[in-house]
Amino acid sequence: MWEVFGFAMHFTINTINRLVVVLLAAALAAACSTDPEKEKVEYLESGQEYFQKGKYAEAGIQFRNAIQIDQNYTEAHYQLARTFVRLGEWRGAYQELQKTVELDPDHFDAQLELATLLLATGEYDQAQEKAELILEANPDQVAARVLLGLKYAATKDIPSAVQELERAIELDPTQTKSYIRLGGVYYNAGKKGEAEAILKKAIKADPNSPLARLSLASFYSLEKRTREAEEQILAAMEADPEALLPRFYLGGLYGATGRLTEAEKVYAELKQGSPDDPRVNRVLGLFYRRSGQREKAVAEFESLVASHPNDQDSKKHLIAVLMELQQMDEADRLNQEILASDPRDPQSLLVRGRLLLAQGKTREALNEIQESLREEPNSAPGHYFLGVAQSALGDTAQAKGAWVRALELRPRMPQAQLRMAEASLRSRDFAEAMRYAEEALKSSPGLTGAHAVRANVYLSQGEAKKAEEEIKIVLEREPGSPAALATLFSLYAGQNKVKIALERISTQVQLNPESAALHRLLGQAYFSLEDFRKAEGSLEKSIELAPNNPDAHLLLGQIHFLHGSMEKAIRAAQAALEANPNSVANYVFLANLYEKEGNWQEAQKVYERAHRMDPESPVVANNLAYLYIEHGGDLNLGLSLAQEAKMKLPDSPSAGDTLGWAYYKKGLHGMAIAEFEDCLKKDPDNPIIRYHLGMAYLASGQPERGGQSLQEALRLSSDFDGAASARQALDSLP
Repeated sequence: MWEVFGFAMHFTINTINRLVVVLLAAALAAACSTDPEKEKVEYLESGQEYFQKGKYAEAGIQFRNAIQIDQNYTEAHYQLARTFVRLGEWRGAYQELQKTVELDPDHFDAQLELATLLLATGEYDQAQEKAELILEANPDQVAARVLLGLKYAATKDIPSAVQELERAIELDPTQTKSYIRLGGVYYNAGKKGEAEAILKKAIKADPNSPLARLSLASFYSLEKRTREAEEQILAAMEADPEALLPRFYLGGLYGATGRLTEAEKVYAELKQGSPDDPRVNRVLGLFYRRSGQREKAVAEFESLVASHPNDQDSKKHLIAVLMELQQMDEADRLNQEILASDPRDPQSLLVRGRLLLAQGKTREALNEIQESLREEPNSAPGHYFLGVAQSALGDTAQAKGAWVRALELRPRMPQAQLRMAEASLRSRDFAEAMRYAEEALKSSPGLTGAHAVRANVYLSQGEAKKAEEEIKIVLEREPGSPAALATLFSLYAGQNKVKIALERISTQVQLNPESAALHRLLGQAYFSLEDFRKAEGSLEKSIELAPNNPDAHLLLGQIHFLHGSMEKAIRAAQAALEANPNSVANYVFLANLYEKEGNWQEAQKVYERAHRMDPESPVVANNLAYLYIEHGGDLNLGLSLAQEAKMKLPDSPSAGDTLGWAYYKKGLHGMAIAEFEDCLKKDPDNPIIRYHLGMAYLASGQPERGGQSLQEALRLSSDFDGAASARQALDSLP
């Protein structure tokens, strides 16, 4: 809650400093001392002096010098960890804190900072262990009480969180941070009155605390009480005219309320006042990016990278904006520069994975993203893009697991919420889809994709009017949204208004000729109108733009099949399967084509691959069972698969018919008749079931009933699969 307007609360200004100062200091220290014990202490003290002046890069060099002399110098490891925290190098901080507590388990300051890092990365149980270890030695340690309270808040144990934070306030009523943390817990628990009251107590405890006033300003901002928020920020500025943080808040407030010119002015003044601190300058670029002024953002970050070539964070922000502008080659070049200096940088590995995703190299992208997560296991963006790659490969279950983990690490992550909503929609879990769509809209009220999901849920529930209202919201904001236009097409198709949808899709294709999704949707519209020539042209264009689009390949395969081009249809089905090898539908379509061709062996092989890929699919089990039963396969295995399919699809006439036919082939004619009769109650006009029932009657010694059933099958259809056998059986009757 208290990381307001997207900017962190801790900013430190670096004044002009040069590495030569450090090198001279090191040379002097070496000249004046040959005693290693004295020398390491001098390095430590020198590093601490730099640290106090905010010269963290120089401080880090001195602390490393001390560690080179004595690898087990506990205090140097701890001070280096603190330096990494100030530099935002969390991996280094974590490693140095681990080393510190390994050398001295009773170093409670290090234990506390390590617990704070663990809490921030979602390692809640480990964070609690560290806090309790400190409290066991010192029950009145306020910071440990606060940290334990935050752990309880993160794991939704609000009563315990409140209890620990109230205890911290009792122990030291002057510590404003305890009040602020308690205010955050109250707010997130929906107790807004209590949150405001406790934040006012924080100001009362220390009227000159900028942090207390800024926390109350954050509360007012979240509650849209802009005037009161501004008053508190200005009061914080008056309390400490030199502090930067209130100015960041003021710029953030202006930006969040649409006062962009005023916000830009605030950030420009900050930049002018701190010309040598890239972290201060960076915020102006971030403001441009978040307010949609990406060209200005690029100029700001390019300027920062030019003036501070070792500032990798500014380079990373520049890469992010370039990717948003689709300038992938330049983004890749800069990202390679970072990886050249640090091949294990997790953020850069993730960027490389994202770039590969954009190129359609999904498996390579997956490997890079997994590599980035090995370096930074608790990265919410890492898990989000892991899910994106897994979903692109058709592994929906794994993808959903990755997105759930991303949301555990960052609960208000709209992209992950939207992906979960879309995945739930595809699996027809409409309640879950609607829940995630609602959460996504709370996190990001303008998220059009969430409205598209809501439209599809309403459409599935037969609420056409509500669905159309949601689609209109999306298309007003994004007229070319493929998801919204696809939903509109489904809605209009159900109302026999396909031509209206076609016109709208066609217009957007003309405006967005490079959109593979829109060309595929146009092909689908033409297909529904049986204009197969135009449908084929649109689908081929979609595949040209996005070769790994399984839906386009699948629909194109259906067109080839309808035209009697079986070879082309099979090639298209194989391409769809190659693009999405985890899709049961792709296996079923390809196997069906082989069956139509009479190639039972290839059909069986495809279904066997599908069954290995998804042994839980009842459709695959049913179809594979029928092939085994009808075309000389393992009859016992066929019966087992048919029983499995029937158990999972108890109301399916197809599954019942397969099981009945398995019983017939096994000589269990009474059981077969019972299955077929039950199937006909659900599908009385199915000639194949009538045929199978007739054959079962004949085998059980009931020729009259068998003949009647066979004649009814032939009356319903003269060319069903088995019609010739039905006629032959009738001819053999006396």
